[in-house]
Amino acid sequence: MSLYLNENNLRQIGMSAPNIATLRALVQAIVGGTTGGTTDLTAVLAAIAALQASDTALDARVDATEAVTSDATIQALKNYNSDGILAQTAANAFTGRTLQEGDNVTITYPDGVAGNPVINAASYIPMVDGSIPPNFIQEPDGSLVLEPYP
Repeated sequence: MSLYLNENNLRQIGMSAPNIATLRALVQAIVGGTTGGTTDLTAVLAAIAALQASDTALDARVDATEAVTSDATIQALKNYNSDGILAQTAANAFTGRTLQEGDNVTITYPDGVAGNPVINAASYIPMVDGSIPPNFIQEPDGSLVLEPYP
């Protein structure tokens, strides 16, 4: 069942002519016009409900966006401005790290800025106790070579 409002009904409930005109303009803007001088109130209420639902959904999206942008970790990442490999050092704290070369190890692009880090190890890395690792032979010049496969 649809409920129709017309100017006579509105006058009977005591609405003034200027308010009737304002209401009519609002309803026409919402539903796009009238039919025979009457406006379908059900359509108006449906349009208002749709606007309210849309407004509620928008509020939820705004709340979610504010929650994300106010998150301390997100803010710390936003403020991060350092070369190197990203490392989280504590809650909401980040720093840039650089790979370090060591004995018998070289690294190309250690901070990863100019390219992916490339780690190169010498063909022989001495044993901790100084002994010769298995499958290696010490040459007269002191270098080590891998034993030939039989």
